[in-house]
Amino acid sequence: MKALFPAVLLLAILTTGCQKKESGPKVSGEITINSKLYGSGPYYIIGYNFARGELVKSGSVPEPDITVQVQASPDNTKVDWAYLGTNNYQNSFSLNGTFNNQADAEAFFNNYKTVPDTLGYTGLAKDIRPYQVWTFRTEGLKYVKLLILKVVAEIRENNPYAETTFRYVYQPDGTNTFPK
Repeated sequence: MKALFPAVLLLAILTTGCQKKESGPKVSGEITINSKLYGSGPYYIIGYNFARGELVKSGSVPEPDITVQVQASPDNTKVDWAYLGTNNYQNSFSLNGTFNNQADAEAFFNNYKTVPDTLGYTGLAKDIRPYQVWTFRTEGLKYVKLLILKVVAEIRENNPYAETTFRYVYQPDGTNTFPK
């Protein structure tokens, strides 16, 4: 019986020591974000922070890297376009391509391995649409490639509303080559 306790203890230590632990940020995934306002003032929206690998609310520390918004008519009766925005005060978005179908967009996205040095960036990912591939540059100058899968831009409950689902790959080390 005395020999059983050390054996069980050793087995417990070995079992817990062999569990895989994630290290570093999540470098890829599929996320849905929307422009719904939360709170009762100050209001906030939920965006995505790539370094943390999670949804975060605007106004938090750290802030979301990206949020989705909608441009609507002044009287909020018509939606003009949905866009991805950032609060990093840098030109951060570059459209790599717009494709006719998901298969072509995914082929480009999967083969897009290195961010060219010649990309020009804008402050917004304006007029996002399904099957677009964008490069996003975070405030910390880390690169993310985005494949837009779905976009909703409409008036809901008399308010402009936007929602997007995208697939991403994040390069946490700051180089311009995406991890596999």
